[in-house]
Formats: sequence, C-alpha cells, structure tokens
Amino acid sequence: MRLLQVLNASPLHCVILLIIVAVFSLSSNALPNSPTSDWNTLYNLSGSHSGQEVAGISKLKSYLNQFGYITNNNSNNQPTKFNDYFDDALEHAIKIYQKSFNLNTTGILDSSTINQMVKPRCGVPDIVNGTALMYLS
Repeated sequence: MRLLQVLNASPLHCVILLIIVAVFSLSSNALPNSPTSDWNTLYNLSGSHSGQEVAGISKLKSYLNQFGYITNNNSNNQPTKFNDYFDDALEHAIKIYQKSFNLNTTGILDSSTINQMVKPRCGVPDIVNGTALMYLS
C-alpha cells in the first residue's frame, strides 16, 4: 500500500527526493582520500628538476609508475619503495609523459605537467610492457 502512495506522490515530492539522492551521491564521490586529492600534493614539487632531492619526489615516481612511465624492477612483485631523488630515469619518464600529452617536453616538472597529472582519470596505465596504449585505439 505504501508503494502505491509513493508512486502517486506529487511531482514536487519526486523532485525533492531526486535532489536528496543527488546530493548524497555527489558527496560520496568527493572523499578526501581519493586518488585525485592525493595527487594534488604534486603541486608542491613544481619546478623540480634532475639532480635535486626534494621531499615528495617519491610520490611523483609512484604516480609515473602507476601509469607505466617508470617500470617496477622488483622481481618479487613487491611494491617499489621510491626515494626523493630526481634522477635521470625520472627526467626521462617526465619527458615521455609530457610528449604523450602534447606538453612542452622539458623533463622539468612544470605547472602544465602537474595540471595534467592531477586531472581525474581511470587507473589504467598509459604504457604496458613498453607499449603506449593511448595510441592503440
């Protein structure tokens, strides 16, 4: 009987119900520990370049590893522990990333590169086993 009452509700009640559902679903997507908010810490690294040791570079290396720009050389498939040293391998990975997204290819972590990195995206790597998947489709 209650189901029939709900189905016969006025349009105003339906609109209010839809607004409430939308608000709760949007708030659940904006969690503080989401990957996008985690990557926002990359802004602290703006201007970093090869030869520097900067707190947080390990987070950048993790990002580039997650999307295939830095390979995991662990033979036992354990998570790689990255350091905060901006080495030549990181510079090379940033250049590949910049080229992949048509950014100025400098190897320096500039604001346009960081802006691209913090954009929401799926978790699928861009590069798998040396093959850039973004160019296969």
